[in-house]
Amino acid sequence: MTLRGSLRAAARAIRALLIAASSLYGLAIVLLALLWTAGADAWWVSLTNIFAALLFAPLIVLVPAALLVPSRWLRGAVVAPLAIFFASFGPQLLPPLPATSEGTPLRVVTFNLQVTNRRVDEVIAAIADQNADVVVLQELSPQVAAAAEKQLSGIYPYQVLSVYEWPSEMGLLSRYPLREAPAQLGVQRQRVTLDIDGREVTLL
Repeated sequence: MTLRGSLRAAARAIRALLIAASSLYGLAIVLLALLWTAGADAWWVSLTNIFAALLFAPLIVLVPAALLVPSRWLRGAVVAPLAIFFASFGPQLLPPLPATSEGTPLRVVTFNLQVTNRRVDEVIAAIADQNADVVVLQELSPQVAAAAEKQLSGIYPYQVLSVYEWPSEMGLLSRYPLREAPAQLGVQRQRVTLDIDGREVTLL
């Protein structure tokens, strides 16, 4: 085989490998997006959701490759994850909208409590000191959940405290009524709808 023939064979092999890899990648991203949208609570789905931005890093290579390599399969495999990326992160790439003074200000605080933390009184005091309207909790232990229900109900009369057998879960404390809230907050997302002066506000 001549040198030119060898180069052509290598180019075809690389092209086929690139198409196969991009197709598998595109399929994986589509399946993950469906799981994210459905709110699946499996721990590994939560992990992929946390690092979602990094999962789109291969597009840095695949998009130029799709433009340079004449292959409909390759372009088709790149379109889906690219669309999912812009649907998920596109608004964050746009300039922020100007702040408005209308409406009721809402102060939201999130705490990762570290489930092994046994300083329950200090945790409760730190939450109360924030003077927040809504407090979102991660890695909520049964001890902190019980203390929050007992000691913070005067400040936050509306509570959803999800504690399962495995010792790390979610919680939400609110000054405002909850129009829509699950009995248990899933490990992947915390979604509730508040009634703020007669107006529905959904927090994710």
